[in-house]
Amino acid sequence: MDATTFDNRYRGQLIAAGSVGLLLSLSTLAQPMFVSTFISRVEDRASVVWPLAMITVMFILQAVLTAAQSFLLGRASERITALLRWSATRDLLRSDVAEFRKLDRGDTHSRLVSDTQLASVALADGIVDMATSGFMVVGAVALMLYVDVGLAVAAFGCLSSAALLSALLASRVRAMATTNQADIGAFSSGVQRILGSILTIKSSRAEDREEQRIASLADRARRSGVRLTWLSSLFMPAATVGLQLALLVTIGWGMSKVVEGHMSLADLTAFVMYLFFLLSPLAMLFMSLGRIQRGRAALSRVKELKGIKQEADPVVVPCRLGEDDGIAFEDVRFGYDAKRPVLRDVSLRIPPRGVTAIVGLSGAGKTTLFQLLERFYHPDSGSIRVGEQDISSMPLGQLRGLIGYVEQDVMLFSGSLRENICYSNHDAAEADVAAAIRLAGLQPTVDKLPSGMDTILSEGGVGLSGGEKQRVAIARALLKKPRFILLDEATAHQDSETEAVLLDTLKNVSVETSVIVIAHRLSTISIADRIVVLDGGSVHSVGTHEELLEVDERYRTMILLQMESAPA
Repeated sequence: MDATTFDNRYRGQLIAAGSVGLLLSLSTLAQPMFVSTFISRVEDRASVVWPLAMITVMFILQAVLTAAQSFLLGRASERITALLRWSATRDLLRSDVAEFRKLDRGDTHSRLVSDTQLASVALADGIVDMATSGFMVVGAVALMLYVDVGLAVAAFGCLSSAALLSALLASRVRAMATTNQADIGAFSSGVQRILGSILTIKSSRAEDREEQRIASLADRARRSGVRLTWLSSLFMPAATVGLQLALLVTIGWGMSKVVEGHMSLADLTAFVMYLFFLLSPLAMLFMSLGRIQRGRAALSRVKELKGIKQEADPVVVPCRLGEDDGIAFEDVRFGYDAKRPVLRDVSLRIPPRGVTAIVGLSGAGKTTLFQLLERFYHPDSGSIRVGEQDISSMPLGQLRGLIGYVEQDVMLFSGSLRENICYSNHDAAEADVAAAIRLAGLQPTVDKLPSGMDTILSEGGVGLSGGEKQRVAIARALLKKPRFILLDEATAHQDSETEAVLLDTLKNVSVETSVIVIAHRLSTISIADRIVVLDGGSVHSVGTHEELLEVDERYRTMILLQMESAPA
């Protein structure tokens, strides 16, 4: 379903709910007329069957219409909430990585869950209630003027002060609603921090500190929420006080008119009913105004997410690539901060087959090479090519379809082990899945799980070791059958036996695929057909393990340090 279809569906339901609300208002406004007729007939000692029957019909009709409007509004509100969450999430999924990483996770979660709900209430209940209440107010005012102009003008004068006060309150409510939603977002961020760092918090004995921090954030949200509630609560008293004053004036002056014979008791009764009928719609009007102000504040926060910069992907026609096309970095310069380059004039060629190891000290730019190749970021200068094709002119889907990327921090999703392995190729044949599991050395893990491949994993793969998570990610990458496999420290958490199986797999796979590994372990480095040494963001040297040991002092030093730090 596209956004246009979704939008038309909920708009139609809002119109339907509004139409039902108008019918409800009309039936309500008709009641005093029948009551006035009933009183007149009683005074004239005439039959009251017809007005009583109509009053009964109006009561039943109002009950049915109220239920219908409530249902239609509720359904429309849920659709709007779903639309806002879907469209905002869609934009986040397609957002520029650099911009996405600037977002606060907790605040973003609050915007997607809490703010979308508030915004939908404003767009559905608030707007429809405001429209139907406005119609009710206009109708009641017109009928009051019809019954007695003088009494109506006096009543409106009493009510005008309430309207002025409510208008002044509306802007304050919106400003405070924005503050409150920001405070809720900050609290949500604090909760995310605890959920994602519980082991660090416990090992650092920081429970009390984090408790105080989250309590402070919760209290800040509470205080702004109380202020918002206080401002919102003033809408109803403003309407009530004005109505009570109008009622006193109406009854006092109206009864004198009845006594003097200038007004019938039936007309006064109808007038007072119309005045009372103003209470509910006026209160609803003021409450809707406050609700809409809160919803507008929430909607503006959701729109900020929808305004996030999107990944540039103007090319839609796939590029033609040859079987022997490798990767070439040409004078690539890049920095996450323009003032501090991470890569400096990197020129590097990676063949279409074989194992290429990238080594260097922490901060040398190894992972950055992978992220540029995936087009998570774009070079500040220079180019990256697959064959003769600059990756900036390739469709993103085609480029990322060529690559199987195993990150250093493996991400497993909540769901079955099978779903996690097949994440990059959900239509994979069972034989291919079994082969990927075997090649990744994951079969012993599958065998020991209670439900095998159908075992449900929690988010993050809690219950699996670091090495097992890495093997799941490697199986996922192999199942994709990419032309280039990027492995960022993919054997770092493996025992020696499992590592040997994985390294043997990588060598076998590299006969038809280019395997690029970021590694520190000598066992991983030594299987590479060629090794690239990065130093300070530049390519320091390229060669085989034996060649670099012979000619590169820096490489020899790195290997010696690695051997000294290896377990005995």
